[in-house]
Amino acid sequence: MKLGNVLVALAVIFIVLIIIIPINTKLLDFLLILNISFSLLILLLSMYAEDALKITVFPSLLLLATLFRLSLNISTTREILTNADAGKVIETFGE
Repeated sequence: MKLGNVLVALAVIFIVLIIIIPINTKLLDFLLILNISFSLLILLLSMYAEDALKITVFPSLLLLATLFRLSLNISTTREILTNADAGKVIETFGE
């Protein structure tokens, strides 16, 4: 097995664990900041790619990023409904 396949499998397992396991607000804040940074990185990658064939991994990358965002959305919704607190990042965007 290639290392890339193992990393994708671990990423999917991590995403499923985010959905299942409740996360404290500090880790949730870190993951949300990581998500925003990752989104900006994907945007810059797509803007500065000279040829579409140079970013063949782009559809898979978008799929994993979307699943990661969805898992964070589920986790933040759970925190808001159970604890009425989803961390500083959500609070800052809400103001």
